[in-house]
Amino acid sequence: GVSDVDTDGDLTADCNDLCPLDPNKTVPGQCGCGNPETDTDLDGTADCVDGCPTDPDKIAPGICGCETPDTDTDGDGLSDCVDPCVDDVNNSDTDSDGTSDCNDNCPLDANKVNPGTCGCGVADTDTDGDTYADCVDGCPADANKITPGTCGCGVADVDSDNDGALNCNDGCPNDPNKIAPGVCGCGTADTDTDSDGLADCNDNCPLLQGQVGSTCDDGNANTMNDVLTSACACAGTPVANPVGLELTTDNDAASTSWDIIPLAGGPAVCSGGGYANNSTQTMNCDLPDGCYRLRVFDANMDGMCCMNGIGGYVLRTAGGQRIIDAAGAGIFSNTADVTLGFCVPIGGDKLTPSRCDRENYLPSDFIQATPNPAVQAQFNVGTQSDDGYQFWIFNPNGGYSRRVLVTHATNNYLFPAGADRCSYLKLNSLTSSQIPHNMLVNVRVRSMVNGVYSEFGSACRLKIDLTNQCPTTQLVNDNGNHHSCGLTNVSLNGGRTLYATPVSGATNYQFEFSKPGYLRKIASTGSSLVLTQWYTMPLQYNSTYNVRVRVSFDNGVNYCPFSGVCTMSTATTPPGNQNALATDAEGMDLTVWPNPNRGEVLTMKLAGFGDESEQEMVIRVIDLFGKEVYTERLNVQGDILNTTINLQGYAAGIYLVNVCAADRTWTERVIVQ
Repeated sequence: GVSDVDTDGDLTADCNDLCPLDPNKTVPGQCGCGNPETDTDLDGTADCVDGCPTDPDKIAPGICGCETPDTDTDGDGLSDCVDPCVDDVNNSDTDSDGTSDCNDNCPLDANKVNPGTCGCGVADTDTDGDTYADCVDGCPADANKITPGTCGCGVADVDSDNDGALNCNDGCPNDPNKIAPGVCGCGTADTDTDSDGLADCNDNCPLLQGQVGSTCDDGNANTMNDVLTSACACAGTPVANPVGLELTTDNDAASTSWDIIPLAGGPAVCSGGGYANNSTQTMNCDLPDGCYRLRVFDANMDGMCCMNGIGGYVLRTAGGQRIIDAAGAGIFSNTADVTLGFCVPIGGDKLTPSRCDRENYLPSDFIQATPNPAVQAQFNVGTQSDDGYQFWIFNPNGGYSRRVLVTHATNNYLFPAGADRCSYLKLNSLTSSQIPHNMLVNVRVRSMVNGVYSEFGSACRLKIDLTNQCPTTQLVNDNGNHHSCGLTNVSLNGGRTLYATPVSGATNYQFEFSKPGYLRKIASTGSSLVLTQWYTMPLQYNSTYNVRVRVSFDNGVNYCPFSGVCTMSTATTPPGNQNALATDAEGMDLTVWPNPNRGEVLTMKLAGFGDESEQEMVIRVIDLFGKEVYTERLNVQGDILNTTINLQGYAAGIYLVNVCAADRTWTERVIVQ
């Protein structure tokens, strides 16, 4: 009842063939019907059930997979194939960078597992991104260079002008003909065409020797001061400024002559001489624009004076404006010459009419420039020290010359405030090179606007006359608080002060005390004098003195005459405490050394005047004629005065060194050998 069918044709009937459809198998075997029982790796396990059919040592991949044994060399439970360190049971990671030391080529550098370019411990940083690590990049911040080269990092070794000098060493990197600017600068050759020692670039006449302004000769007799013009042509200055010299001779005119020369020197432009005695004539001279000196000569070296009156001279412009005025005042020796000369054309500034040509000034007076609208307009505008007036005061015969500038910033508070305050000059405000007394001087003025001076204008005559105009004074005699004339019963203990009538502008007052057989003069910088028993030639009690006062306007160099006489009588006997006061005031030692003195530094010391507050003390040196030859004011803090005076240049003789406080005086005699 069972068919002998052999479906797979393997000669085994299906009823006996366990794989009726597999001609190669009659039983399933390990692989089942349809699958051959192949054992590729000959390990005794058919490929169909062998997890590693090509690995005779494994039938399953295990941890390491086929072809790799699951060996655990260090016995740490991790097969070598997954063990980071097959010989290290602990798999150490010294730098904690996640890579075991056995695989870390920089086991101590947490940032690297391989040395790279820079080695362990140094980052392979490439700051400038030029693919060269900083450690091997000679210019780590310059992407264009890995070595400094000639010019250094950050500077390209470029030669723009191909002259063989790199730009970094080439002072003219775009000029192939120069590597330094030289005289003319890059791009311009230092050529000197006319061989005058000046390169063409700085030579305003490069084809002709000389410069604009250099002297030359234009061949024209009607010009002067020939110079090279801006067009490099020689041209002179036409005569443009006629001036006139009005000359009045004395009784010896044959010795008088004159000339006008350029201020910088050179031959005379005009000259003359040989005039009649006691005559007046005017000589004309045409002057180009410029500056000159007028010189008047006297061969007999006595000027134009002293024989039948004094001669003189005036230099004027064609319009009659005075430049130098010595009319009737030609007092000099052999040459009258204003060293600073004069310039033409002259300016328009001058003194106001009321202040011009006055010969009766006192030192306390003032002069005023005629206000200039340009100076007025600068009041409170810009730099105030750049605008004002310069006064030039000079002896027309030469010698004394003083220029003083008064600006909006340096004006004198004594004059009306505003734009014209700087037009005033107080004569005794000059602390040095003061205006001489009793001498005729000229005054010229020029304005300054924004720091630029105009030319000086016309001259005025000025004279401080202390011969005919010297003011006088005397003790106050008005029965008021300062009444001092005719005082009686005066104590000499510093408690009484004599007052003279003040004189405006006076710098010193000299008080004279006299009686038969006694004469004493004492100078003060104020119009009052504290009465004490002075150390030298002191006043005496039970005595009556004639007292006169006179003033000085030049710090005691010259004094005006004494005037009215007043009397002053001292007390019959000293007050009960007079001796104590005298000891306190005069008994303290004023020490001076060296004494005798050979014209050297004199040291002065005074101690114990018992006042800790600051007080003013006046030091004076007086010669035996009563003339004050030195004055100094000091502010002393405490009760010690320690100072010096330089006696160099003092004439040999005896001097009194006087120290005055508010109510006390100390005096010491000094011998200068």
